[in-house]
Amino acid sequence: MKPVNAPERPRSNHQARALASAILLVLLPLVAYLPAYDAGFYSDDQTVVLQNERLRTAEGLAGIWTDLHGTDGVYYPLTFTTYWVDYQLWGTNPSGYHAANIILHALNSLLVWIVFQRLRLPGAWFAAAVFALHPANVESVAWVTERRNTLSTLFYLLSTLAYLRFRPLGPPPPGTSQLAAGPRNPGSPSLARGSRAAYAASLALFLAALLSKTFTLSLPAALLVVTWWKKGRLGRRDWLPLIPFFLLGIALSLWTAGLERALIARGGPGWGEYAPAERLIIAGRAVWFYLGKLLLPTNLSFVYPQWTIDPTAWTQYLYPAAAVAIVLTLYSGRRSIGRAPASGFLFFFGTLVPVLGFVDYFYMTLSFVADRFLYLPGLGIIALVTGYATTGLRRAFPGARWVPIAVGASVLAVLATGTVRRSVCFETPETLYSDVLAEHPDSWVGHFVLGTDFLVSRRPADALPHLEEALRLKSNYPSIRGYLGVAYSQLGRHEDSFRHFQDALARNPNDAEIHTNFGVALVNVGRYDEAIEEYAAALRIKPGYAPALRNLTRIVLHRFEMLLQEGRPEEAAAFARRARELSRAVGADLLAAQIEERVRRLTPSAPEE
Repeated sequence: MKPVNAPERPRSNHQARALASAILLVLLPLVAYLPAYDAGFYSDDQTVVLQNERLRTAEGLAGIWTDLHGTDGVYYPLTFTTYWVDYQLWGTNPSGYHAANIILHALNSLLVWIVFQRLRLPGAWFAAAVFALHPANVESVAWVTERRNTLSTLFYLLSTLAYLRFRPLGPPPPGTSQLAAGPRNPGSPSLARGSRAAYAASLALFLAALLSKTFTLSLPAALLVVTWWKKGRLGRRDWLPLIPFFLLGIALSLWTAGLERALIARGGPGWGEYAPAERLIIAGRAVWFYLGKLLLPTNLSFVYPQWTIDPTAWTQYLYPAAAVAIVLTLYSGRRSIGRAPASGFLFFFGTLVPVLGFVDYFYMTLSFVADRFLYLPGLGIIALVTGYATTGLRRAFPGARWVPIAVGASVLAVLATGTVRRSVCFETPETLYSDVLAEHPDSWVGHFVLGTDFLVSRRPADALPHLEEALRLKSNYPSIRGYLGVAYSQLGRHEDSFRHFQDALARNPNDAEIHTNFGVALVNVGRYDEAIEEYAAALRIKPGYAPALRNLTRIVLHRFEMLLQEGRPEEAAAFARRARELSRAVGADLLAAQIEERVRRLTPSAPEE
């Protein structure tokens, strides 16, 4: 008679190996990203975290969710809620924010393995490890602002797992728990209830992904692609459950598109004006750019130069034509080579669609491509390449398991080295944008941002040549002139400063940041009334804009007390009255109340108005 406990040892061994594999998979990114733990804030982190007043209070947390016009120009309330939690824990210490991003990436790597394993992909663990260590993902992990990528992907993968429980696509891999495997007998009432719960969980997790970043709207289409890959056909039972997913994705993506158009409008005239032929060329070229960076992640950059698009040059149409041709070729050859190649490329192309230039998004004003856009789409190509490589090596060396392991370890070592080196670039804004200029010396964005960073650290002499070079390369970008105004103001060259501010505002009068910085420059020469008008103009454009409101509060109260100290009480009272009216007009009710309190305290005999 067979011993009762005979089957337990193989299961136990499998579970022990699975646990060891999971721990190793999580440790790989936690170690590879060690340089990023000590990185600072840079680029959009200033407005997302450092200048974001909503992170400070409970009222701000409510505003993150209730203000449909978004925070920092985007409506990603779940992402900003995590920043709010970070701020309560770490304040403005960047290490905690970076640690959270790295942990999210480690969890995503683990979930990629589980999803690929559930889909019975060859080399599932190796594919997840490549994702964990791929240098192109460093931008998404080491940059605090891109929490939206790591967080949305977490919910995307969790939603996928829940959906695969609701709609299993084949037998589970050996050793998979019943919870992960899904119901074996869909006709059972209790399992039907569990299936409905899995569907509801998948839909809720998809909504969470969208509220983290609407780039994840491709999930229902991706699930159809996976279903077609596994089953070879799509029936009514396959697409009907995904209709609510499509509706949610379309609704939130349309709202995001509207917010993106508003951001583009703030850049001034000329932004986002691309003809259909130009957009087609941009999309085709971007696809091959991303494919190249996935397969050979060298010469990576935080900012890439914007390509020159010429719809009259027939050679530029080769990019989109080749992209379409490869999908059609793989689809037509599905009976001879299988459906996996077509499915992998369809996932890759389809997930990239929101950032291929067919619709406007703000970053197109700076560049047409970015490493961070590969974070989720890259999974399709990674799965395809690692799956075929694993299968090929196993067939080529059937009696030598060490060969695939050695090759895989070598690949991961190379990727890990690239990730460590890339993470070092993200240490400070200066190291990051110096790396951009090392790769692309004529990058106007690199010169511009490096110059603004020097201004933040009060190094105007170092900032000036970079800002002047940025202006030479991109003369139609008003913000460059605005920051040149800041540089000249810090250097004491006030006439040059005012000239650049006025020129910038003539080109784009709706930039709250330029108005605010102009106000600071005016304060530096004692032109307080004009400065107040600039702060007020900024608040009319962007109500509640923290830098303008903070500066307006400081200068109004200072100016009022200074007039009193100079023995000019009537002028002080008149100034306070005008300032109070102005504050109410721009929505700064708290400042108006502060003015009233200061008037009451410092001039107790003043009559009530």
